[in-house]
Amino acid sequence: MRTRLFATLAALAAALFLVAAPAAATAPPAPTAEILGQGTTTDPYLLVSWQKRQFVARKVTIPPGGETPWHYHVGEQVVVQIQGVVERLDRNCKVRTYRAGDAYIEPAGSTEVHKGVNRGTEPVVFYVTDLLPEGAPFAVTVPAPACAS
Repeated sequence: MRTRLFATLAALAAALFLVAAPAAATAPPAPTAEILGQGTTTDPYLLVSWQKRQFVARKVTIPPGGETPWHYHVGEQVVVQIQGVVERLDRNCKVRTYRAGDAYIEPAGSTEVHKGVNRGTEPVVFYVTDLLPEGAPFAVTVPAPACAS
């Protein structure tokens, strides 16, 4: 009788252990990542900030024949061009051309006045990460420089 009681208690304990034991370990879902754009730059750059910054990721599109106003940025921009060809005119109207696959840092400050022009037949698309001082606008529009008249 005692053996039967012991066997019954052992079977109950084993059953409780199996019910209470966690199921076979399964791996948690893995994160996913999607590359939205990729570009290469050969320009040297250095980003340093001693103040709080807000990072904003944006997709910017300039339609065929479109252009930005003359402007400068209060915070730096990290740019990866995805599609099209854009001409960047600086404050001296010097043109630099960027194409899909290019990456660059757009510097901040009122001495960095420029505009972007799409003279092509397809939209220009780029992904931009703005590194803004808190509360700052993406850009400040300014009058065209003398070379643009």
